[in-house]
Amino acid sequence: MAVLLLALSGCGGGGESGESVENGERNEPVRAPYGITGLRQMEFDVDPTLLGFTYKDTTLDLQFAPPRGWPPLDPDLMDQTRAALKEMVPEGTRFHGDPVRIFAEQGRRLFMIVAIWRNWEMALNPLPGLGEYREQIRAAMPDVEIQEDTFLLGDIAVYQLLLRNPVLVNFRLILIREGMKPVQVDYLVPRALYPELVKGIEASIGSIRSLED
Repeated sequence: MAVLLLALSGCGGGGESGESVENGERNEPVRAPYGITGLRQMEFDVDPTLLGFTYKDTTLDLQFAPPRGWPPLDPDLMDQTRAALKEMVPEGTRFHGDPVRIFAEQGRRLFMIVAIWRNWEMALNPLPGLGEYREQIRAAMPDVEIQEDTFLLGDIAVYQLLLRNPVLVNFRLILIREGMKPVQVDYLVPRALYPELVKGIEASIGSIRSLED
C-alpha cells in the first residue's frame, strides 16, 4: 500500500526519455468534443492476449480492459485507497479524482486506477485548464520529469501526462467528452518492469471507448 500511496501522490517514474505509448494515427473523421480542433487521431496496438476482462461502466459511459493479470482490487483496499487519496488531494479542488475502479497486480506493484473528477462543471471544456493542472503537479513535485501530449481516441479527447522518477512510471490520461465530467486513468508501474509492461498498457489504452461507439 505504501507504493500505491506514493504513486497516488503523483510521483511517477521510469521509462526511456522521449518515449510515449502512442503507436500510430488514423484519419477517419471523428467529431471532437467541445469543437476542439487540431488533435490527431491515435491508434494503439491492441493485442487481446495482453488484456483482461472488458468492463462496461454505464456510470462513466466507458468500456475498457485492464492489462492481463491485473484483477480488481479487494473492496477493503479500495476503501483505504479512496481515504488516502482524499488526504493527499483536497476533495474541494476541481482536479480531484475520485477512484471508481482499481485494478492491481499487488505482487509486482502494478496498478490501474480509473477515477472521475466529480467537482468539474460539465459545461466547461477541461482542456484550457489542464495547463494549470500540470503546473500544480510540477509545483508539488519539482523533481519529477513530466511529458505531456494531447490526442483523440475515437470521440474522446485525451490529455496524457507521463510522470517519471527513478522508481515509478505513471501514465496519466484525462479523458474529455462533451457534457461529461473528465475521467482520469492512471497506469502505475515500477521503472524496472516498464519495458515488459508497456505493450500491455498500450493495449489497455487502446481498449478505452465510449459505450455508444
